[in-house]
Amino acid sequence: MPAHPLPEFALPSKNELGLTMRDYFAAAALNALLSTPRTETKEDPPARYAEIAYAYADAMLVARSTGLI
Repeated sequence: MPAHPLPEFALPSKNELGLTMRDYFAAAALNALLSTPRTETKEDPPARYAEIAYAYADAMLVARSTGLI
């Protein structure tokens, strides 16, 4: 289920259903990572931030599906 689904009439194709929950959670995690001063990660390349953000997103999805939250 998309986090922000688009109305059916607004879809350019059936394959574009909106932002996924995983992407939504990763964006939130990335925002937190980039806005929190952490000297150990500030030198990391952007791809590393994306990996970390998606790791948090995956953990949130697991917690959500197992009823931990």
